[in-house]
Amino acid sequence: MPWNSEQAAKRKHEESASRIVAIWAHDVLSTPTGGAVQGFGGRMYFYNRKQEAVEVEGQLVVYAFDDTNNPTADHSDRQPNRKYVFRADQLSSHLTESELGPSYSFWIPWQKLGGHGKKVSLVPVFIPTDGNVINGLFSKVTLPGNSPNNQKQNNGDRLVNAQQQRSMRVDTLERHHTDDAIYRRNTQTINVSPSLARHMAAAPQQVVRTTNATSPAPVTIPSSSNALPNYDDYNARRRPTGIKTTVNPSGLKTIKLGPPQRP
Repeated sequence: MPWNSEQAAKRKHEESASRIVAIWAHDVLSTPTGGAVQGFGGRMYFYNRKQEAVEVEGQLVVYAFDDTNNPTADHSDRQPNRKYVFRADQLSSHLTESELGPSYSFWIPWQKLGGHGKKVSLVPVFIPTDGNVINGLFSKVTLPGNSPNNQKQNNGDRLVNAQQQRSMRVDTLERHHTDDAIYRRNTQTINVSPSLARHMAAAPQQVVRTTNATSPAPVTIPSSSNALPNYDDYNARRRPTGIKTTVNPSGLKTIKLGPPQRP
């Protein structure tokens, strides 16, 4: 009947997948022949219009855009750097059951372990056997690795000296703790402001004579004749007097203290 066919088509439309939720993370996979390979591990859920995770049949294509040198690039007018195709006859081998429902796991190899770090945008596109094409959202994933920018910066590091008129030299003596005292002159350059540099240039030159840099003799502080007052006698006079102890019929002991003595 037409009514039954319309209901069946509507039910099939509601239960078929309509959107993709993809979760990506960088990972390392060891292969017997190629060694350790860096890439991206993804888990995908296909949801119907009832917001239920469902199984699907069809072909999955993952497009990868290398955004390492241009992380804010617009992908609408760009061609993908790589494309990964999972055929319809292979899709069932990626199916696993999870707490959230049916999910599909995929591995996207990218480079051998030890390469430069990458910033990659991944977007899945599902082509069902029967139905409309489903486009997923872009996911930006970072692949850890060496940084070529830091390497270039380290190779090109140069020491920049300040202008001579804006610096002053400070000579100090360094003493080594040995049996025979050995002194060495250390020179250190300290940057100063232009105004201070002009002030030092106009000031008369002073000569500082070096010494043996020995520790000064200990200084004995003479005892003062005005000693601090002794508070023991005062405290003794302030102690309470007339201590009286009483015991009530219940056995509770009470101690009463008299007023302190006045000096």
